[in-house]
Amino acid sequence: MKKLFSLLTLALLTLSVGAANTYVKVTSADQLVAGKKYIIVNEEAVTVMGEVGTYGAAIVSENQINDGILDIEGLQGVVELTLGGQADAWTFAIDETTYIAYTSTKNTLNTSNDPTAANAQWTATALNGGYILTNADATDRVIQYNKNSGQERFACYKSTQQDAFIFVQDADPAPVQEVAAPTLTPAQSFDESITVTITNNEEGATLYYSTDGLAWTLYTEALTITETTTVYAKATKGGVDSPVVSAKYTKNEPVPEGAIVFTPGNFDAIEGTEWTITKDGVTIHCTSGTITADQFRMFKSQTTTISSTVGVITKIEFTCTANGTTKYGPGCFQAQDGYTYEEDGPIGTWTGNASSVSFYTESNQVRATQILVFVNNEVPSVSAPVFDPAGCTFTGSQVVALTCETEGAAIYYSINDGEYQLYNAPFTLTATSTVKAYAELNGTQSATITATYTKRVEVTSVADANALGNKVDFVYYGDVAVSYQWYNANNQYYSTWIVDGQGNAGLIYGKQVPALNQGDVLAEEWEAQKTTYNGIPEFQYPNNVAASGDTWTINPVELTTVTTDDVNKYIIMKGQTITADATDTTGRRYINADSLVIFNQFGVELPAFEADKTYDVVAIATIYHNAPELYIISATEVQGTNVMRGDVNQDQTVNITDVTVLIDLLLGGGQAPAEADCNLDGGVNINDVTVLIDYLLSGVWPTVE
Repeated sequence: MKKLFSLLTLALLTLSVGAANTYVKVTSADQLVAGKKYIIVNEEAVTVMGEVGTYGAAIVSENQINDGILDIEGLQGVVELTLGGQADAWTFAIDETTYIAYTSTKNTLNTSNDPTAANAQWTATALNGGYILTNADATDRVIQYNKNSGQERFACYKSTQQDAFIFVQDADPAPVQEVAAPTLTPAQSFDESITVTITNNEEGATLYYSTDGLAWTLYTEALTITETTTVYAKATKGGVDSPVVSAKYTKNEPVPEGAIVFTPGNFDAIEGTEWTITKDGVTIHCTSGTITADQFRMFKSQTTTISSTVGVITKIEFTCTANGTTKYGPGCFQAQDGYTYEEDGPIGTWTGNASSVSFYTESNQVRATQILVFVNNEVPSVSAPVFDPAGCTFTGSQVVALTCETEGAAIYYSINDGEYQLYNAPFTLTATSTVKAYAELNGTQSATITATYTKRVEVTSVADANALGNKVDFVYYGDVAVSYQWYNANNQYYSTWIVDGQGNAGLIYGKQVPALNQGDVLAEEWEAQKTTYNGIPEFQYPNNVAASGDTWTINPVELTTVTTDDVNKYIIMKGQTITADATDTTGRRYINADSLVIFNQFGVELPAFEADKTYDVVAIATIYHNAPELYIISATEVQGTNVMRGDVNQDQTVNITDVTVLIDLLLGGGQAPAEADCNLDGGVNINDVTVLIDYLLSGVWPTVE
């Protein structure tokens, strides 16, 4: 009853103030309405997403959520997002030009100014009584909340963090009349004219149409369109308008003689992925892009290949949505032989003789409204050659072979942009090289293909490996041994810390590492890629890692202070006073007397640390947020730090029995505990018996000078 009264009170307050600051949890897809405002909330930590920026988001202070209702009145820094787009491609606008997006290869949640980009679009999926957001481009990334101490943020995660749900502004809780939107003839291209009809989906509603989205005309009969036109339509009933729908009808330009015409509207829509289309023996393949009703979109840093099986390609013409080198224009393709473009126009043209031509979007994505391909059917096409292997990373040397499907074709290749030479037999590379090749028959040349072969750097010490640049592949010659290994059951990989004979420490990180024991010496010629992650040098993508059969005795390096230069070392710090971090909510974070963070990354069993005791700490030195930190392995209480004076038999009391035990020890020559040094002179003798008897008689220990 008390709960019901609270809810009724809240409802009345909400109605009285217009509920402008009240948000309710989205529990139905019907609550996702373009134009309404939304926020992103983690209910467990009672936290709302704040400013989107590098490394996630600023965290807003706590507020109460009652039965899925949240009032943000007075809450600073909340980001209120305006919904746009449509189902499976929603956009969330921070302002008129900025949208939340996932543009990183890690977890960071960023922003974009392009709402049509797949990485700025989101899919709302029902989960645990609410709706979560999955990125339309990186479909394995979900907006979640990281509650770990020092890492609290909203970001895009693959791993399981806490759920972040969307809440919708409940500015007017009263039911709103909705009018169903009408249906238009699907968008398409046409030659001379096209008939467009508008179908009413709301009984009793009146239909209107527009060609500019501003001036509306009563719809009474089908429309005849003879030029490229966008038609807008809406239904009106009882003074309420339906959502506006639109479709673009594109008039085909006269087809040049001999051209095969590719128009976007003639192909199925494709969103943010690899796509292939074929017409009249010509195929266009894009490694990543989108096909809309009126555009072929070829994303940045992707390759679009146009090939023919019906003859040699002599000309390709792109008609783009922008001019020259501006964004989406024909000048955004990488320069290549035979390709030119209008500096002040939308046309890009390739001419030559080839069975296949590839275009690389270098400076920006390219958007084309039409692609023309001219083919000479009287000249047979020539297949591009094939590399074996098709690029790789190698150790020592690498043999490369070339083949071509076209019988009788000659193959030519060049290394590192040198002169092309006739291919007769496989050749050997001994250094990092870029190889290009093409095939030719009767004057017709195939497409040029490229492959890169990267030689691993040879290193003989961990120090040399740590000093390599980022993302450099190497092969290791020399002895190293395992100082510590940890298995992450969630990600199913090993983190393996190693040390060489000079005491240089490193970290091998990856699933390709077997279980190893401390002290195992690794067999030579293991391979990895040196990377730097959050300031920590790591050896990722390991290969050929195995124990040699030899072992070393591994002792931790004793340190009194830790700096970032000690990263990845297996260390011991003696006599440490350790307390739990008061700001931590995970129960895994501690600090020592110098405020050095000690984190239980490995989930080991630790003692209940007491403030009046000291401990010897064995750990791995690491870096977090540019500061040194320890991943604790063990903590051992230092004995003798809490001695009870006179408690010779160590039964936690001092009485006449301790006198008897002390005399027996002195007569029998046994090992006396620290408690037996009653006069605190550093030794145990008959004087300690006298002092102990005096204490029992007087109840006061004598003052020691």
